[in-house]
Amino acid sequence: MPAVLNFRRGTVEEITDRLKHVVEIENKDRRKNDKIELDSDALDIIARSANGSFRDSLSLLEQVMAYTEESITAKDVYTVLGMVDEEALLEIGEVLASGDAASAFALRTSLCERVGTSGNCSSPPRTIFVTYWSSRSARTTGTPPILDGATRRTRSRSLASSRS
Repeated sequence: MPAVLNFRRGTVEEITDRLKHVVEIENKDRRKNDKIELDSDALDIIARSANGSFRDSLSLLEQVMAYTEESITAKDVYTVLGMVDEEALLEIGEVLASGDAASAFALRTSLCERVGTSGNCSSPPRTIFVTYWSSRSARTTGTPPILDGATRRTRSRSLASSRS
């Protein structure tokens, strides 16, 4: 029976370092004006999206590199990977956890404005949230906010503790 290899999951920092190394090696083979620039927020999103898998992080990086020219931003990563920015997800979670209907409707209106669904704001909030999520990756203007790890953890813990 063949041996089973169990690779340990990498940390976000380890994956980020490996991705930086891969980009450096890739840039050695490119002409000066064709070099890849990868901002730190984009690296962080790719590393976190890989969920500890080095192989998945390389695949995600390759997808984003195929989509972009030479400068890769957080917006590019969100677009290519079809992700919703973390700020919107936390806002939705916080409003739903609060049970505050007025805040839910205010957030619905805010998401409508962000997505540009001028005619659909009379839809139920659930429909607006789904519309926001599905159209978020198709937007071409503005860069979603990138939450630092401490902010993300604090808001997520606060949201979780409010529900326990």
